[in-house]
Amino acid sequence: MLHGFALSLTLSHGRGDWVSVARTVFVLPLPVYSEAVLAKCAGCFLGFQAACTLMILGAGCLGCVQSYRWFNRGILGEPMLWTLHLGYAASSLGMVVLAVSFAAPSLQSLGVHLLAVGGIGLLTVSMMVRTALGHTARPLYPAPAGMGTAFWLMVAATAVRALAAIMAFVNATAYTHSIRLSASLFAASLLLYFWRYRPWLTQPRLDGKAG
Repeated sequence: MLHGFALSLTLSHGRGDWVSVARTVFVLPLPVYSEAVLAKCAGCFLGFQAACTLMILGAGCLGCVQSYRWFNRGILGEPMLWTLHLGYAASSLGMVVLAVSFAAPSLQSLGVHLLAVGGIGLLTVSMMVRTALGHTARPLYPAPAGMGTAFWLMVAATAVRALAAIMAFVNATAYTHSIRLSASLFAASLLLYFWRYRPWLTQPRLDGKAG
């Protein structure tokens, strides 16, 4: 409509210069078209983001429900079991917090690190402890000496990193120290695993089979 009006105005003034007409028809509307396209793209992006947020929220809530249903007091005496349960629960809670951070961006860091440190970190070290025992033909239970400490170090790293996400809004110095402490605990957990498992992983299986 806008470029049609401009074209009529150009012709009514007797300007038969088709270059001017082309400039009016095709160049003048570009800002209008650009704004419309950008608005459409922004709307699509926000819709996609909202859909992803709902899916993350649903997955996180489902995980929390499953964590509650699967819990049994008997796992508390088995480090290689409660770590899996706790890691799964941390992952689920992290997804819930991430979904909420869509409306409250200040919670994003907390959600990311509940998922990354509490979920991935704890699940990783727990699974490595168990699977490496099987691949080296060693008994799966009990957990090797020192691995209980490695698990608790990872749990502590999760708690301190979650605290750091809060300290970011309280005290900059405390935030920095919390991050460093969490990283140190995380590294100590994996180093303890390396120290305990390196001899086993660099030697043949106990049963002589291929690893």
